[in-house]
Amino acid sequence: MAGVAAAGSTTYGSSPEAVPCTALLIGNSRYQSNAVLNNPATDMALLAPALRSLGATTQVALDLGREQLAATIYRFLKSMEAQRTAVWVSYSGHAVQVDGRNYLLGVDSRFESEAEVRSSGYDLDELLRRIAQVNPRAAVVTVDACRNNPFRPPATRGVQPTGLAKVDSAGLFVGFSTAPYTKALDGSDAAGSPYARALVAALGKRPRSLEEVFSETADTVYRQTGAQQVPEYRSSMRAGWWFGATGIELRSTPSTRMAAGGASTQAATREVGYRPDLPRQALPPEGRETTDWDAEDMALQRAVAHMDQREARRALDRGQAAHASLYDTVLAGMLAESGSQVERNLPMAAKLYRRAAERGHVPAQTLLGELQYARGNWADAYKWLTLAADRGVARAQLDLGQLKLEGRGAQRDIPGAMDQFKAVFQQQMLNAQGAHSPEDIKRLQKSLSLPSR
Repeated sequence: MAGVAAAGSTTYGSSPEAVPCTALLIGNSRYQSNAVLNNPATDMALLAPALRSLGATTQVALDLGREQLAATIYRFLKSMEAQRTAVWVSYSGHAVQVDGRNYLLGVDSRFESEAEVRSSGYDLDELLRRIAQVNPRAAVVTVDACRNNPFRPPATRGVQPTGLAKVDSAGLFVGFSTAPYTKALDGSDAAGSPYARALVAALGKRPRSLEEVFSETADTVYRQTGAQQVPEYRSSMRAGWWFGATGIELRSTPSTRMAAGGASTQAATREVGYRPDLPRQALPPEGRETTDWDAEDMALQRAVAHMDQREARRALDRGQAAHASLYDTVLAGMLAESGSQVERNLPMAAKLYRRAAERGHVPAQTLLGELQYARGNWADAYKWLTLAADRGVARAQLDLGQLKLEGRGAQRDIPGAMDQFKAVFQQQMLNAQGAHSPEDIKRLQKSLSLPSR
């Protein structure tokens, strides 16, 4: 996942500006064709006063059918046109993901076929598109959704945010109660879902930034559910959203520049994201280019292939030492995985790869993802392959695309798989044309009409 932000790391410029905020809070519990949910109404009852304490005007809507859901959203956003306020929309209820599209479900929605889900559900992408059209000063959307998958049992709670990782709508922040390949919990009683309770608690600690609130929410849910639920957020904000002592503030980002006459230009979109199960991606050691990872991977493979039994045993012992270098650690892991000149030991290989992967070693992240993929640990494979793929490792991109294409651990994500395959294909085209420098790549991308990476 690109741009993973550490909790509490957000910094912005000064000049806070108090802004009004209007919130629409939707809780769907009493479904006619699927399980009744314990907590959506309670979730909204918890969230509404928390937002009102920040000066927000709130509208709560419960148990909406499909047409009511669409009409309520339409009227709400229509009333926001030309006001340039901050907007907050929260949804709690059932949702289903079909072929990379997320559908919020009214209480009268039908679940018998994919076609009925598409026709009776409200497309989340459509909601985001309409918010972008309204062009608010800033916008937050939260989705705490139960997905009772009628096509592939057993049912789990959570909507997969496929296609939302690179939302390009200015001022938009999307928070999910659960990340891809993970489940979410409704809660066994009517005291509120784990996500809603954690969010309300985090909102009560002020002043702090929006990202700090949602990072703490994610961490709390992840910890309190024993890592069963993995919340996630994605943001393309152009300004810093802060919760002040008595209200909501927007702050300019450091990238805002002063134009002629003293007027500030619009800040560049700042794309970030966070989920608590992904370690923060370590940067390469000082002076090292990211492309060196390919050379190191090849060197490791050559070393394994040319070792005799004595050398392999020494390398295995050396790599298991507490203070072993990253290279030696990964080399030992490769020996343990392959069984080349030593006894094959997959648990040891996974342990050694993980030790290096957590320190930002990209080949180790790729190897660990591939090993976990082969062992059927889909969520862990997804996590590590995502980190390596975001560094441009073609192997990891292809593996991640295959994982999405096969629907391992969740429903199939064909659009996501195609994005991975296209990224590899485009880079191979660039390499084949002899583009080596950043200037070469930009020039060739322009001539081929390829998007910048």
